[in-house]
Amino acid sequence: DIPNTPEAYIDRIGRTGEANGWEVVQLRHGSFRLELFEREGGEAFRRVFEDKLSDFHLQTLLWTHDAEQMRMASIVAEPDCAPLVESLSDDDLRRAFFDVGGHDLVQLIATLEASKLDPQRPTLIIAHTIKGRGLSSQAATGNHSWLPHEAEVKALLEAEGLSLERPYERFAPDT
Repeated sequence: DIPNTPEAYIDRIGRTGEANGWEVVQLRHGSFRLELFEREGGEAFRRVFEDKLSDFHLQTLLWTHDAEQMRMASIVAEPDCAPLVESLSDDDLRRAFFDVGGHDLVQLIATLEASKLDPQRPTLIIAHTIKGRGLSSQAATGNHSWLPHEAEVKALLEAEGLSLERPYERFAPDT
């Protein structure tokens, strides 16, 4: 039996890479979370995500979208984060919970560029993401086999200036 803790799944993969001589980067947090970590109670709030909540508990909180449950779980897990967590609006608290590094383009680009600094040492980037981000199945258990509804697909495509008839397009050459 593997315990359901952040260490059991995430850090073990990183230690495997390190044991093989790889540089390992855990891209856990997006820019908004990183800003919050600089405030009073921020280090404790960081520990909530890195050490206190199991992946299962975090995914459940994400799936419910319930800010009050997110607030309570954070404070129970790490009481020193209370000043920060209680100062956040429900929307900002949800934003903090959903702000993982694997969905933050600024953090991704910085991490990829830093990974090129030593061309002799391979880099393993563990980019934390949320399953089904942006879909109704977001963070739901078993959503790896969940197919999005046509309306969701259309909305995603339209947000990128695409359509069902033209779902792919090359990036502009100057980007």
